[in-house]
Amino acid sequence: MRTYKRDSMKWAVTALAILLIGVILAGIITDGFQDGNPYCWFGHEYDENGICTKCGAEKLVEEVEQPDDSDVEVDDPETETEGA
Repeated sequence: MRTYKRDSMKWAVTALAILLIGVILAGIITDGFQDGNPYCWFGHEYDENGICTKCGAEKLVEEVEQPDDSDVEVDDPETETEGA
């Protein structure tokens, strides 16, 4: 019975080592270790035109910044004093 237990342990360690080697090789091949987000899974880096510099995706309408109206000065005729 002990042989079966040791045998399954060896196969589990071997499978884990093969999986780890595969992950390391995939990371090296796909440039995954130099860039933490190579496929834009964790967000995009947009340029001034709203296009991602890595994958070419355009900004969604919800992500586009809307101009803030609080900075715009509007002349209000009710508050102006006449005859000054």
